[in-house]
Amino acid sequence: MRLLAWVVRVAGCLILAAATALAVGDIARSLASGATTLMPLETAARMAGLTVFDAASNAVAASGVFASEGRGASLATEIGRQPASIVLGLAGVILLAVGRPPRRVTRTQR
Repeated sequence: MRLLAWVVRVAGCLILAAATALAVGDIARSLASGATTLMPLETAARMAGLTVFDAASNAVAASGVFASEGRGASLATEIGRQPASIVLGLAGVILLAVGRPPRRVTRTQR
């Protein structure tokens, strides 16, 4: 159990480090252009060599919340539009919180 918590914490640290690097890039890009610019998750995945969102961008039909009158975007496309630094930062913080060791109860706290 402790090994699993350690792996989750390490993954959270690495994801949080990637989010920090992307946030620094967003800040530099925003300062250079004079307007706030955040890199979408789809672009960050393509830069890393991942093709997770490529199949979703070719999808024509969508259903559920994102569809209107037969037109709409798939869920993967909508996730791909979100800012990478914020999404990865939240994922890293959540993984760090999940992997945190449990509190030990002392006699004074009982």
